[in-house]
Amino acid sequence: YNAESQLIGTGIVEEGSETVVLRCSINNDGFSVNELLSRLDSTGKTMRSETVEALEDGDASVAERAMKRERQANKVFVLILRLVLTAQQNPMLVERIGLDSPLHLVGTRAVAKNFERLADYAEDAAGYAAALADQPVDDEIVEGLEEVVELTDETCQQVLESLDEGDVEAAAEARDTFRHAKEIERDLTERVFEVEEEPERLTALNQLLSALVESSKEAIDVAEVGANRALEGSSERFAVERNNDTA
Repeated sequence: YNAESQLIGTGIVEEGSETVVLRCSINNDGFSVNELLSRLDSTGKTMRSETVEALEDGDASVAERAMKRERQANKVFVLILRLVLTAQQNPMLVERIGLDSPLHLVGTRAVAKNFERLADYAEDAAGYAAALADQPVDDEIVEGLEEVVELTDETCQQVLESLDEGDVEAAAEARDTFRHAKEIERDLTERVFEVEEEPERLTALNQLLSALVESSKEAIDVAEVGANRALEGSSERFAVERNNDTA
């Protein structure tokens, strides 16, 4: 972090347990929007994983590390916005940043915001985890939170991979995942009231659970963008085929 502050135009875009990826944000040609969206998703995934790990191990420092990663997510989000706005002003850059059509600029901006909000939810959850780490958390609750995180991670990965080609069914699958997460939330809320007596811990656990569950809803909006792109592609193919038939 100290080195980053002295490297003009350079920022951390991904941080792992043993590696840190730095990229220069001065030259737009070196970036793909899809790559940056993937990094944004990866950051949120790491934050969610560390949040549950902090509860499982009773280690507040892990949760605090997760909270600090939100800064990385913000940087990547701002960089995506910069690329999108630059391409709006100069359509010649659309393909160079990895998009098929200028029509996809608006949707890409919306998707970036969805993934940035996922990181915001993870930051909130990590804050509650840090406050709860001083005492053990019920194993059943931790397992339920792990399941919610796994559902969110898998759905985000799927909708991100299907974004380019577009997938109408992905939106329905994302909604099913969110409904499943809400069912888990109801069960875990009952469990929280059974095992927690301190009002502060009870409230913190419920808020943490809510943050993780609500984050899974963001994948629905991403999937909707993919569905719209699929419909656009179908319309274009139909128009081409119709013109060929007419000719």
